[in-house]
Amino acid sequence: DEPVQIATYCDSTGKAVAQKVRFKDKSFKFIGDTKAAGLYGQHLWRTGGQKLVITEGEIDAASVAQVVPATTGVCSVPNGAPSKVSQNKVTAEEDTKFHYLWTAKDVLEGVDEIILATDNDAAGQALKEEVARRSGRAKCKEISFPPDCKDLNEILVTHGGEALSEVIINAT
Repeated sequence: DEPVQIATYCDSTGKAVAQKVRFKDKSFKFIGDTKAAGLYGQHLWRTGGQKLVITEGEIDAASVAQVVPATTGVCSVPNGAPSKVSQNKVTAEEDTKFHYLWTAKDVLEGVDEIILATDNDAAGQALKEEVARRSGRAKCKEISFPPDCKDLNEILVTHGGEALSEVIINAT
């Protein structure tokens, strides 16, 4: 199969450590050190930012990065959304599926506001819950979608950059 998207994951210093290759059927595989990879785009976070937008996919993160102020961090989870909320313990040692949140714990604790911009479907809702319980619900906000869009890139393509920016600004 020919890949339709390749996303390069870097560590916090900007060194490429893994690649995520996505195929037409939406399956993907990682090549490289996925434990070191963490959140997609973490090496691009601007210092001094008090807001962080976490998306479900790399394309969504790239879409948001086009419309938010330079002081807003943008990243994506590396492995998409779970099908349901886990009943497993939420500890670094036992929480392997969400290891990327534990490795970014200092950054998550250092921002005042986390905007959870996951897809507008059941899996996106589950991811939103999983990230909120690990990063602190009190600092989390969520976005509202236009009725004709299921993800952030679709908002950008369908309604334009101003509409996507408004979705982020109006997170509650």
